[in-house]
Amino acid sequence: MNNNFFKKHLVTIVITSLFGIAIIIGFYQGFNDYQNEKNYLSPLENKPQQIPSKIKRSTEETPQPKIKTTAVRLDQIKTYLFGEPTDTSKLPSDLSEREKTQINKLKNSWQLSLNLLKKEKTDVDEEQTKCDNYNLKIKEIKNQYPSLITKKNQLEQDQEDKEKEINQKKEVRKQFKCLPNQPEEVRKKRKENFDLLTAEIEKLQDEGIKLAGEIGKIKVKIKNLETDQKYYQDMLSGAENYKRILKERYKEGEKQYKDSIISKLNKLYDITSTEG
Repeated sequence: MNNNFFKKHLVTIVITSLFGIAIIIGFYQGFNDYQNEKNYLSPLENKPQQIPSKIKRSTEETPQPKIKTTAVRLDQIKTYLFGEPTDTSKLPSDLSEREKTQINKLKNSWQLSLNLLKKEKTDVDEEQTKCDNYNLKIKEIKNQYPSLITKKNQLEQDQEDKEKEINQKKEVRKQFKCLPNQPEEVRKKRKENFDLLTAEIEKLQDEGIKLAGEIGKIKVKIKNLETDQKYYQDMLSGAENYKRILKERYKEGEKQYKDSIISKLNKLYDITSTEG
């Protein structure tokens, strides 16, 4: 009976055994692969990052020593740097190649700085032009006062003279008033003189009125000129204040750029003597 059972289920037992062996082999194979991968990656994870020696050397370059020079020689270099762009006659004749290179760099830096300051300089020049125009206007206005004042004074004198003449004629006219009980011929003659003086007085009064009108026009002109003068003086004051601010800003910028150049020169040179 046992033999029959074994024979009957032999194939099933063999297949089940083979399947179990395959599972065990697969498990151990996967575990070995995981261990190999872990062993391969771990050195990379634990390896410290290396800084390329070339880059490290470039950040640790030794600064070059200062160039020894005299104060007079350094002043010659400064005169060239801050002078005409192409006037190399100001430079010392014994410059080294290192000096020439650095001086050219500083010269180009100074020229670039001046170019940046051109806008500020242009603004200063524009405000100066405005100031010149306002001053011209004020001068033109002031030049008109003397003739107007002289004319006004003359007209006022004429007006005063006419007023005196009118008063004199009025006094004379009183003598020719008609009196009662005078002969007709006398009355007629007195009336003629009275009327004649009255006409002269009225003419003088008309002339006085005309003079007053001319004087009034001149006063209006003077008043308008004074108003215009005040306007241009206020504009001039504003333009001059703004020009002053712009000039101060320009000078401050120029000084900062110049100080920067001088600072770089001081890093390049070491003054050893004040003798030439």
